[in-house]
Parts: sequence; structure tokens; C-alpha cells
Amino acid sequence: MNKTFFNLIQDVQKEGRCHHCGGCVTFFSPSIKALGKLRAEMPGRIAFVGTPCQINAMRKMQALGIVPSDSIDYCFGLFCSGNFSFDSKAFKLVEEKYQFEYADVEKINIKENFIFGLASGRQIEVLLDDLTDLKRGACEFCRDFSAEYADISFGGLGADQGWTTAITRTPTGKAVMALAMEKVLTPWQHREDIKAITQAENKVISACKEKEQRAKQHARANEIGDVRFSL
Repeated sequence: MNKTFFNLIQDVQKEGRCHHCGGCVTFFSPSIKALGKLRAEMPGRIAFVGTPCQINAMRKMQALGIVPSDSIDYCFGLFCSGNFSFDSKAFKLVEEKYQFEYADVEKINIKENFIFGLASGRQIEVLLDDLTDLKRGACEFCRDFSAEYADISFGGLGADQGWTTAITRTPTGKAVMALAMEKVLTPWQHREDIKAITQAENKVISACKEKEQRAKQHARANEIGDVRFSL
């Protein structure tokens, strides 16, 4: 493989830069590390974007009063099925099964399955179960798919192509979403279609339950029995 999609820590202060940072990659970035410098340069009114585990860590820091979490006004979370590394030899098996090469991948999207967009315009849908061996080990214990502690959660699951599913979770998140809908966001064409909204909601709920169940099964499978010491 001669191409890798990396997550980079981004300090975004202008709208154009925000659009430039859009897209999907498959491994988390150590975003919290960047907060110390950012806090010194721009105290207050900082929005933190992260995976569910990162949002969870940020909320714990805020609860305990650990700096620089005091500078974070908004927490935006991403739907997450896990973090995957495609530099592994195990990905060769995926390439052989689905008949494509990772070097040809130009875009990655995650819905019910992994969707690899190739330079030729062809799209390859790979079942998440076929990527289990490429998943970061710690992700097997994570029960949070939809960033439940965020102000707003985002993800492609349940949305049409080119759209994003958003869930407001707190009064702060609702206020931000209302302002964004008024100023910059394009309303979804089916926003009044209760059936379409319910279908999207059900997909997210199903993914949440599935990830939680897998985490419980993995935890049970890796339980360590009673450890006793004798002197």
C-alpha cells in the first residue's frame, strides 16, 4: 500500500478551512494534545470535535476541572464503529475478496458498511465484520457509537448520499443547531417526513445497540477470573 488516510489535528478558525477539513478517515487524531496551545492563543468559544471516546474524556476533564477543558464551549461528536488501520497485511485479504486495491481509494465513507470510493468512480462496500482484524483492540470494549455525551452528534448513518445525520443532545447543542439552520445549513428535503426521520433514527439506535452488545460480549470473553495472592 502506498496511500494512507491520516487524521491530522486541525485548528479551524475560518469557514473555508472548516470545509477543507471535511471528510472521513479511519483513525483517530490526538486532538486533546492540541488544546493547550489553542487555549493560550484563543481562550473561550472553542468547539471540540472528536470520536465518542474523546468526547467522553473531555466531559470527564470538564467534570474534574482539568485544564484546558475549561476553554471548551461546545463538544461535537462523531458516529464511530471503531478505528481501523489499513496498513496491515490483513487488508490484503479484503482487497482480494472485494477485488480492488487500496492505492486506488480516493474517498472513504462509513454508513452501514465501509464504502471505498475509487479513482475510477467505482464504489466498494465492505462489511464491517470483514474489517474486524484491522480494528484497534481497545475499540472492542467501547459501547458508545453515537457520541452520547456530545452537544451534537454527527454521522453518515441514516442519511442520504451527501447528507449528514445530526442529533442534538443538550440545550447548548439545540441552540447551536438552531443558529446554524438559520445562518448556514441547507435544510434536508425530507425534514417534515416523519417516516424518513424515523428510519434514520432507527438505524442509529440499531447501531448503538449492536456496538454495546459487541462490547459486552468482548468484555465477557476477556474477563480475568479472581486473582488471589498468597504471602
